[in-house]
Amino acid sequence: MTGPELFALRTRIGWSQQELADALGLTSRASVSRMESGSRPIMGAVLILAKQLAHEWDEHKTANRR
Repeated sequence: MTGPELFALRTRIGWSQQELADALGLTSRASVSRMESGSRPIMGAVLILAKQLAHEWDEHKTANRR
C-alpha cells in the first residue's frame, strides 16, 4: 500500500490522522502524516483500516436489509 492509498482509506472511513495514530498506538498524528507522504513505512495501518472498513461494510449491509 502506498501513502496516497493509506490517505484514501483513512479519509474514506472518516478518520483524522490523530484517530488513526491512536488506533495504531502511535504518539502523534505526525507519524501518520509521514506514512501518507511515503517517508515512513506503513506498518500495521493497513490491518487497522481493513478491519474498520469491514465493520462499516457490515453495518451498511445490515441497515439496507431493513
